[in-house]
Amino acid sequence: MINIATGAAITPTSAQADYGPAKLAMLSWSLALSKSLSMTGVTSNAVSPGMIRTEGLEKFLTYFAAKRGWGDDLQRAADYVAQGGGQTVKRIGEVHDIAYAVTMLASPRSDFINGTNLHVDGGLSPSVS
Repeated sequence: MINIATGAAITPTSAQADYGPAKLAMLSWSLALSKSLSMTGVTSNAVSPGMIRTEGLEKFLTYFAAKRGWGDDLQRAADYVAQGGGQTVKRIGEVHDIAYAVTMLASPRSDFINGTNLHVDGGLSPSVS
């Protein structure tokens, strides 16, 4: 089992006061499942994406660029957001970055990974666990 969580589960924002805590519950559920399914061969993990270029992010970047007076320069907005957000990788994530992580966890070669939350967020995660 692979759940898609978010960095907002660990560091919730005021803009989405319900979203982060709900995803934190998902992380707890993923961990509980990893324990309750022990010795069955079924693993339970989560992937926590950071800022990923999706339709929703494109809308945000369009708004952000316009607000800054950059017209429709979405790349400038993306670069600005990525560099100012605390990431250590200075680019916006792509959908394929999450797909790679999910594919790796779904692989039989990952059968020793269980009960983890894989942060795929450009180094944004504020924790060591």
